[in-house]
Amino acid sequence: METNSQPNRGFLARAHTFLIYLGVIYISGILLLLIPTVQTHFLYLHKVQNPVSPKFNSPQRYGLAPYKALDINISTSDNVRLGAWFVLSDSFFQHASQYRRPMRPFSEADISQSILGRPTVLFLHGNAASRAAPYRVTCYSTITSRLDANVLAIDYRGFGNSEGVPSEVGLGKDARAAWDWLISHGAPPQSILIVGHSLGTGVGTMLASELVHEGKDNISLRNACRVHPRGLTLVAPFTSITMLAKTYTIFGGLPLLRPITTFPFAFDFILSFLNHKFDTISRIPTVQAPILLIHAEGDDTIPNSHARSLFDALLEPLLPPFPFTQSQMLNPTAGDSAYWKQLQESTRARSAARAEIVREETLEGFALTAEFQRPGDGGKVKHVEMKWGGHTKLVTAEGLVDLIGDFFNLTRF
Repeated sequence: METNSQPNRGFLARAHTFLIYLGVIYISGILLLLIPTVQTHFLYLHKVQNPVSPKFNSPQRYGLAPYKALDINISTSDNVRLGAWFVLSDSFFQHASQYRRPMRPFSEADISQSILGRPTVLFLHGNAASRAAPYRVTCYSTITSRLDANVLAIDYRGFGNSEGVPSEVGLGKDARAAWDWLISHGAPPQSILIVGHSLGTGVGTMLASELVHEGKDNISLRNACRVHPRGLTLVAPFTSITMLAKTYTIFGGLPLLRPITTFPFAFDFILSFLNHKFDTISRIPTVQAPILLIHAEGDDTIPNSHARSLFDALLEPLLPPFPFTQSQMLNPTAGDSAYWKQLQESTRARSAARAEIVREETLEGFALTAEFQRPGDGGKVKHVEMKWGGHTKLVTAEGLVDLIGDFFNLTRF
């Protein structure tokens, strides 16, 4: 009688076949991302609806007080119509409501009055869904109540009820159109705080950098202080789409391109097809305004190392330079004692300089913070690493909104 000497052979064969199929599916998915249309839909997720079929002309359906938010349209420089909500600050809304019995919609003249009296947060949301997403609405409510600030929340082209198809250049135009709309309604630039979340951090940095470059090109604008926002807040930021591709995980656990990073040539080939860069780490040093970087240590979508890298990029000009090139650092000579001695001395000097420049603080059970002042008109830079919260919960936390208000002196506007 014959016996099976390898009882696990069938199981191993099935497992081997499964892994082959899994590999084929993975490679097929990556190749699909090289198609521009597929790449756009994957990056922006602009067709995702939450809530389903939102009624943008009725913001009160989603938790805002009746008539506190006005549904408006904004036109971009390339004639794309954007849907947006302007949410009135609590003090203006409560005061004006006393004299509007029965309650009725506010006008654009009322918007201008609120803009002149209180600061305004230009809120640039992340990918997927629209301005009516529940956690975003909670964010508007928290800002208007805790900071008594107005909120202008736009939907980029292709999102919500906005026209067009999203692209990096297009989203930059959208953010600029929102800025210009506020200016046209009487907002002093120093009263506008740009707040970006996730994808919106790339858009917000693009806008802030553009304003600085415009000021350099136009002396009269610069002297009139027309291009300096109150500040830039980046919540759950990323350094660039290229770097994010190396670390991004789907649903918090499935790596996107990380397995391919072990094959540099294949990874570089895939990146050559990337149509959307959002190179925040290159743009952010040009921003001439206070900058607040906020990230949760438990963010399973964008690792908090991205916020640290942005903080370090802003701090780097103030530190003694490394005496070696990047190539030398990556390929050191093991037996070169002079190299290692110089490296140790340089590292000590940089650590000492950092300790002098950066003020660190632990907020027990809440966050770790690091802050320094850039020279000239650069403004303060602060990095807040939250001890709790995920990728989306950050923007709804009262304590975090209070921290934003304190850093930018919004409560004393």
